[in-house]
Amino acid sequence: MKKVVALLALWAGGFSFGASFPVTVTAYNALSAQTDSTPTITATGTRVRTGIVALSRDLLRVAPYGSVVRFEQVRGENCGGFTTGNLRVEDTMAARKFQRADIFMWSKDAAINWGSCSARMVVVRRAAR
Repeated sequence: MKKVVALLALWAGGFSFGASFPVTVTAYNALSAQTDSTPTITATGTRVRTGIVALSRDLLRVAPYGSVVRFEQVRGENCGGFTTGNLRVEDTMAARKFQRADIFMWSKDAAINWGSCSARMVVVRRAAR
């Protein structure tokens, strides 16, 4: 419940740069089974590439397309202690996802090895809506 209250406060205009949010981070690649019928095109119309991330629709309210985020305090079976560099928000996850981020990886094996991790998403630069 605290997570939902914090996100609602941000949506209401209480956003500050450097704010962080607890999220679940997974990885995806350009396979139609993991995306839609255009697996190499993001929701913003760009081609997939290293350095992009898809966010669940709730997180797009605090980090809209074009924003730059990074993940800290990453914890999980295969990703413990990992900190991402800055990633650009250019894609969207399925509507059923909530408080989730999906990092693009070229290798299916790398994405599977990443698994599902908990982290804090930090908004480095917020794009205008």
